[in-house]
Amino acid sequence: MPEQTLENQISRGRAAESFAEDPVFTAAVERVRRRAVEDWQATRPDDVAGREQQHALLRALERVLSEINTVVNDGKVAQSTLARRKQRAN
Repeated sequence: MPEQTLENQISRGRAAESFAEDPVFTAAVERVRRRAVEDWQATRPDDVAGREQQHALLRALERVLSEINTVVNDGKVAQSTLARRKQRAN
């Protein structure tokens, strides 16, 4: 992989990690998660669609968090790859 692409992945990974660790973001995620669970628990027994909606919301939230984590990990792999290349070049 070209060095420029690796550097781009490293940059994106660092940005994603910073975003994922941001207190405002983590608090928002927890509020959304908590609210979805509370709304799910408050559904009537016959409100299948309501429970499905909350389940879908939680799955979507987890998918977003997983994607952020993937970008973070890709950046770490790129960092390691670039470091190995530079070490071999010396």
